Amino acid sequence: MMLLAKAALGLGGTIVLAGTYTMREGVIRIDIDEFRSGGSHVHMWVPAAAVPMAMHLCLTSTGATLPNKRVKPYPFFMPSSKS
Repeated sequence: MMLLAKAALGLGGTIVLAGTYTMREGVIRIDIDEFRSGGSHVHMWVPAAAVPMAMHLCLTSTGATLPNKRVKPYPFFMPSSKS
């Protein structure tokens, strides 16, 4: 009985840590509502860590690529005195 309790505690801890690691980036709520008769409604919470994976799959399946534009960032911090 004690061995079963230890196994359950280990499995439960693993599930909690895996969920925490997956949700560390945050969560995106997806709501899709079709406003017509018989339309479907989809409401999901998706880990934000899944977005780069989904973008990669969507872009490679269509053959499109993202433009590689690099913009020089604006210096928001300007020192008031130069030494």
